[in-house]
Amino acid sequence: MVLVSSTTINEIGALQKSGLVSLAMFYYDFREDQKKDRHGLLSSVLVQLCRQSDSYYDILSKFYVEHSSGTQQPSDDVLLHCLKDLLELP
Repeated sequence: MVLVSSTTINEIGALQKSGLVSLAMFYYDFREDQKKDRHGLLSSVLVQLCRQSDSYYDILSKFYVEHSSGTQQPSDDVLLHCLKDLLELP
């Protein structure tokens, strides 16, 4: 199973370098409290994606400003909506 997963990730990585796909990974560790909930997952995925595309970055930057430059904690639903906005881009 590990070999199949590793091969798949490598193939997706090659597509990512060509600009055909975006890739974000989330490793769950039950010992880390911030990774036990949906908020941690969504935040991690959003940050990873915004590093891969100027369009993604623009959406997340606007989102950041709308939440008082990071001083207001967005709800999970708002984070999910932001992720959907990113994923709807071509």
